[in-house]
Amino acid sequence: MRLRHTLLACLSISLVAPCAYAGKFDNATGKFALDSAYSSSLDAPSVDLPITAYTLAGSAVSQETLASRFVKDATALEGKGAFFVGGAVYRVGMSLGSLSSKLTGRRVNVRLWQRPGAPGNPQLGTQAEVYISWLSAGEEIATVRFTPTGRGTDDGFRELETGPIDFALAHVLAPTIFIRDLAVRNTTLDPGAVFPTSGVDARDDTRVAIDAFEIQDLGAAAVPDAACTLTNEDAVCGASGVCFAGKCADAASVLGTVPQDAEVRKAYVDRVRFVTRTFSGGRYALSHMADVDAQMATATSFADAKSFWKALRSIEALRDAHSSPVSGFPTTAPDLGICLGAGAADLLPGADATAAVPIVYQSDAKKAGGALVQPGDVLTRVNGVPVAAFMDGAKRLFFQPGDPRSAAVYQSLLLPGIAAHTGAMLEFARCDRASHSTTPCTANEVVIIKVDAAALAGAKIWNGNLTTADITRTPCDSRFTRPIQGAQTYEYAFAGSVDLAADTRLLMINGVPAEVYEGGPEWKAAVQNAVSVPRAKFLLDEREGNGGWSDPAFPLLFGSFFDGPVPVRAELIPNLESAQLESSLGPMRTCWSASSKECAQYLQFVYDGTGFSKNNAASKLALLGGLDVSGNDYLTRMIKTRNGPTRLFSPVPTMGGYGSVMMFPTYMVAASGGSLQIQDSIFTSADKDPNRVFESAVGVSPDEVVLEKQSDAINGQDTLMNAARAWLEAP
Repeated sequence: MRLRHTLLACLSISLVAPCAYAGKFDNATGKFALDSAYSSSLDAPSVDLPITAYTLAGSAVSQETLASRFVKDATALEGKGAFFVGGAVYRVGMSLGSLSSKLTGRRVNVRLWQRPGAPGNPQLGTQAEVYISWLSAGEEIATVRFTPTGRGTDDGFRELETGPIDFALAHVLAPTIFIRDLAVRNTTLDPGAVFPTSGVDARDDTRVAIDAFEIQDLGAAAVPDAACTLTNEDAVCGASGVCFAGKCADAASVLGTVPQDAEVRKAYVDRVRFVTRTFSGGRYALSHMADVDAQMATATSFADAKSFWKALRSIEALRDAHSSPVSGFPTTAPDLGICLGAGAADLLPGADATAAVPIVYQSDAKKAGGALVQPGDVLTRVNGVPVAAFMDGAKRLFFQPGDPRSAAVYQSLLLPGIAAHTGAMLEFARCDRASHSTTPCTANEVVIIKVDAAALAGAKIWNGNLTTADITRTPCDSRFTRPIQGAQTYEYAFAGSVDLAADTRLLMINGVPAEVYEGGPEWKAAVQNAVSVPRAKFLLDEREGNGGWSDPAFPLLFGSFFDGPVPVRAELIPNLESAQLESSLGPMRTCWSASSKECAQYLQFVYDGTGFSKNNAASKLALLGGLDVSGNDYLTRMIKTRNGPTRLFSPVPTMGGYGSVMMFPTYMVAASGGSLQIQDSIFTSADKDPNRVFESAVGVSPDEVVLEKQSDAINGQDTLMNAARAWLEAP
């Protein structure tokens, strides 16, 4: 066995500029020698490194089975054997709590080596995903993925490391190492899969050897043991720290670690840049790609987490409604029980009643934050500064996709989570009087309510008394009232209807799921039932607008509300690189006409009216917008072209996401591979239509801009609903 470097970087045996590797490799013997603050050959179980293991089903592996995974192996990298993970031993936890007294207040780098294959049989190989997490009351609060150092051996061992991190999160929580079988990740066998793939054969005899575990002491912790807010984060926490739940914490632990080897880091950044350039389809995005790509390229220069991840978040400038940046693992913070939305503070003296400000829409009295506020309270200051100033300083926490005009709603929805994440002090203004008058309050009637997220939420993390209820998110609505009640109405695939009057029906939906999606058949049946009978007046209430697919939403709704063909069709066109649109569009349309299937990522949403009921074609149709994107964007954009009376009521435009989303796999340091929109759309009436305007990044503007009023929240009214119904009732 010989040591080699898998990427171009320095070797520990180099005669120039030696790397900071703790362990030493002897090419003569093919063995690795450990020399660190703490190390383990993983030849046998150790009381200093207690290990628990779980099966795919989530049940604990017996101690006997666990002990059998410590195997003598002459080909081990270090010592006489290794610890073998995989198959039935799907997930392993190695607690480092016993080292707290030695390593709290220290900065460390944690390393280990892995090699696919069972002892003596490399064909039975799987790969391990390794990460380090900080837990509070059993909940994973922050997580860092181990990444390649670039070192390996000629018989398949590869070295992984955390990179420099403070051992104890915020000088309080000791970490645990987790190792899991990567072969079943995001498959139907993975209990944590979001979009599982099938067809994986789970074999109990697959293995990966884990060997040469070591913790290198790099000196004093980089981040001070101090209380903080996001507003004073840089001054108090320093260059390596961020404010998390009211305490300074290592930025690498909260945001994600950074590959320390310059060549490894460049390889990672180059991959992210390649994916972004290659798959982006929005024409606004492509027109700004050069500047964004140059900004992302600067990440190769940064070994610190704050600068590295900030550079990669520059894709926000693409205004891609389907984009999300590559990122580390999300942190966990208790939910405050507060739902904010954009509204008009029409009761506060001196306030601009036309400006959108964050207002409490709903609250959960069972949670500490929610018990202090009530609908209609206006958020005026955060950490002692105006909300706008706080948000300007919170760029690393706010990612605004799509049309920036939707920011007032989108950022209001995010604010409670940002407050809990950082431990912010929120100040709300309440018009506190016995009457429910709609006239502004006097200064004497305004009461300030303070919600200290660090004391109410952060303390639960640091004191170790979190509960499942604490981290369960409060369901939030985009308006003050819900004509249809129930927990299921917050779910993506919800659709339901109710008659508001004998001649007025409301259809409330969230996303527009395809029939093959979970809940899709039920959604289709509910919408079909809603439009099956004619009503003179209809409200199509798009609450959450999380997108989806054209079928069955468009045929059902267009078939009922249009008296003939839909005047426009959406043509989804991919990034054509150097090809000209005019020369490419004809062949793509011909392909589509012949197959009605996606052709080189080109497809159409078009409905000709044949066989549709048209039973509500003469109805007055009020559209109620929330924060619509993707499939809901298309629905709103196309349904507004009907020749019957139609009007869109919303506080902001839709997000302008006219294309399909592509989710990218995780890679190296990232827990999320990010996402991009891979097409853009033109809306045309026929092949000869000269319209060639790509519309992504600019959403559908409301016909009537309506902000929910503070006074309506207090009086149990819904401003948007009232405006829509007033228009429906007008002659």
